[in-house]
Amino acid sequence: MIKSVIIIILSFILESNLSNFISINTNFFNTFLVFSSLIIIDNILESKESLYIFAIFTGILYDLVFTDRIGYSILTFLIGSIIIKNINKISKLKVNIINYLIILIMYRLISYTILLLIGYLSFNPLKLFHSIYSSIILNLLYIITLKIIFIRGKS
Repeated sequence: MIKSVIIIILSFILESNLSNFISINTNFFNTFLVFSSLIIIDNILESKESLYIFAIFTGILYDLVFTDRIGYSILTFLIGSIIIKNINKISKLKVNIINYLIILIMYRLISYTILLLIGYLSFNPLKLFHSIYSSIILNLLYIITLKIIFIRGKS
């Protein structure tokens, strides 16, 4: 549990300070490092209920710190954590990067769909595609780095 809290705190710090180092106009800025950290936390926490509770509290904090849409991150983080659990459970692949890619893309699709449903965005497939590809590299590197640091020896 302590590792999970450290990962979330690190993710909040990095996400809030990353704009000081990477221009917001680059293709690699579109971050969601706090959500990405839930992918690694899934390997640390013992039960799926713990992950879901952790996702809800993280979503509340994320909404309070970064967004003006209270409830949005709670919902997307909870749905995302359900996807994380199911993808990791059904996947027989030894290559975790493929799982991470699927989870990151699914999270973007869910987030975009929710924003469409509540009328926050209008449908634009190019915007969705840009949202997905502009965040993949940075978030994959972050997930792999967290895995190397916090999960030694687990596949």
